[in-house]
Amino acid sequence: MCAGPISVADLPFAQPAWQEEDAEWERLQRSAAAALADGDDRLGGERFSRALRLARQHFEPGDPRLAASLASHALMLSKKNDPVAAKLFTEALVQWNRFENWLGRQPLPRLARSSLFHLRLEAKHPGAYPDQVRRRCLLLAAEGREAAKVLAEGGSDRRPDRSWQPDRHAGFDLLRKVTAAVRLMAWR
Repeated sequence: MCAGPISVADLPFAQPAWQEEDAEWERLQRSAAAALADGDDRLGGERFSRALRLARQHFEPGDPRLAASLASHALMLSKKNDPVAAKLFTEALVQWNRFENWLGRQPLPRLARSSLFHLRLEAKHPGAYPDQVRRRCLLLAAEGREAAKVLAEGGSDRRPDRSWQPDRHAGFDLLRKVTAAVRLMAWR
């Protein structure tokens, strides 16, 4: 009468599991940003450095978290007048420019909520939710790319939008990765 049981992982829109390194990277970036806000550049720099090592080891080219880590670590090095900072800023911009290719390889979540309206909308317009996620990710990436460029050019007085609160984010998904990369990047 019905097909055999399936697991959530078998569904075409299932997201890959949130890995330990995903959570660790986010924790390191948040704690580094908090240290900088408290005026502790040494601790902030140490944590940004650890986050960069983790990103290089576990995240593929074009991942926005790798780009954010490169820019954050470069900022800390530029505060010490380290000449390596310029190379890292350039590498960060290259990674931001690879973002669209990286995004194309990611499974886009279907975000239809449980309300009947949203379920009907998804049924009438298949792919509408993944398209919305793609557009949001591209807008965020453009913001991250611009922030990295401003940092590479010596920064400005403009403060980035830090309104994102991870504990209020709906889940551990692609959109969270991109949002975290942009919102947790270091600033002057």
